[in-house]
Amino acid sequence: MIVCSCNVLTDKQILETLQSEAPGAPRSPAQAYRCLGCSPECGRCLVTVRRLLQAARVDACDIGCPGCPGAVEHAAHAPAADNVVPFDSGPHVAPRNEEPAEAPALPLIAAE
Repeated sequence: MIVCSCNVLTDKQILETLQSEAPGAPRSPAQAYRCLGCSPECGRCLVTVRRLLQAARVDACDIGCPGCPGAVEHAAHAPAADNVVPFDSGPHVAPRNEEPAEAPALPLIAAE
């Protein structure tokens, strides 16, 4: 999809600037534009480009890239294994061998 109509840049082109393993990968829209040899004109695309860059960095941290500066912060916010509650446990979930209780029937109102 085209994210910058002034420079006719697509989201794929923006994301390709992050593919290099060099520490000079862009961290801001201005750096991404410089990597592509242009500059923002009207500025309407900057929010979208910023979101693309942030989403790509989050995905990279989820993959666990070595030496990621966000790895320490990411690990600090991850839940400890002994604090994780299985999704299907708890009082709000019916046991697997029982049928859920039926809701009481509501009276029907006749249309006039």
